[in-house]
Amino acid sequence: LAHRVFCQNEGDLSQLAENRLVPRERLELLPGSGVDLARFNPGLREAHLGTFRFLYAGRMLADKGLNELIVAVRSINAQGLQCSLWLSGFADVENVSAISQQQLSEWGRESGIEWLGPSDSMEQVYASVDCVVLPSYREGMPRTLLEAGAMGLPVVTTNVPGCRNVVSDGYNGLLCEVKSSTSLKQAMLKMLALPDEERARMGENGRTLVAEKFGEHLVVEATMRAVVSAVQGRA
Repeated sequence: LAHRVFCQNEGDLSQLAENRLVPRERLELLPGSGVDLARFNPGLREAHLGTFRFLYAGRMLADKGLNELIVAVRSINAQGLQCSLWLSGFADVENVSAISQQQLSEWGRESGIEWLGPSDSMEQVYASVDCVVLPSYREGMPRTLLEAGAMGLPVVTTNVPGCRNVVSDGYNGLLCEVKSSTSLKQAMLKMLALPDEERARMGENGRTLVAEKFGEHLVVEATMRAVVSAVQGRA
């Protein structure tokens, strides 16, 4: 009965159309939910001493690949601290795949893992890390990756719908296999081994991509066009 059904990636749109769940003429593709390019910008980035910092930002869910991420970080640091992992976001206790608060606290006591909890100033959290990692099983259009790109940060993420719509392997980040702590570890180690200038290039490419395709104003404009079209279609 909906006049418009919005999708945030081509894969979802194609699936809905091909399975005749929604008439094609009612489907509208939006470039995510948009990102504020002024709030999230590379100028906020701060140099820091010490270990390389990976950041996971989002809801604390097993479906986001958190268990695989913890296994990968433990393995990387097994012979000595090579990197740290920051976890920032909400513990979504209502979700069936939620990671418990107790488990998050236990992870936070491990060497190399920091449990930050949620933040109202995510731009400052991004500004203090070197790379964003999102080993999710599936996404619509991951806001975390859009914000990372806007901040000029390289990313490591899974080769799944949503994530691969934002990240091209070797261009603005690295892709790994889904549900594989081994593949994730390899991608994270590759990121660690890259020269600083190569990671900087990936970050610059990410900023360019987000500015051209996922800026907040672009989403607002696309949404308004769809709304006007739907209203006119009813007239």
